[in-house]
Amino acid sequence: MKKIITKIIIKIIIIIISLYLLEWSWWQYRKFYTVNDITFTVWKTRGGYCYITPYKYYGVTKPKNDYIIASNSGGIYVYIAKDSTLIIYDNAYAIRGIECNFSSFKWHHLKNPSPYDRNFAFKRDSLYGNLPTLNVDIYNNCARIKN
Repeated sequence: MKKIITKIIIKIIIIIISLYLLEWSWWQYRKFYTVNDITFTVWKTRGGYCYITPYKYYGVTKPKNDYIIASNSGGIYVYIAKDSTLIIYDNAYAIRGIECNFSSFKWHHLKNPSPYDRNFAFKRDSLYGNLPTLNVDIYNNCARIKN
């Protein structure tokens, strides 16, 4: 009888841990957005970071390659050029900036200089008007898509 109770308690503990890990890594923080035939995953983690991948990512650990990592308080524009190159602008107000790690995609990261630089804002806005765009507001956990 004691062995049966021990097995039941162990199974309950495993179920509780599994549910906690699922909630932690999946349910409330991962969203998918499709822009110009590329499906992006936006995975906002509790560790203060957000991973953006140009493919559907279901893992529970950080991606090994082909990702953008940003703070949970910033914003990112990802423009898709005609040759599928990803042009990445990070929000000037982001606390920690972003890091890009791509091996399977052509990409270009343009760091946002000053929020008061009119030439930069004009260039970014002209891309937004002419290229398919994923605009991720990480802080509010939402995105806008322009195809």
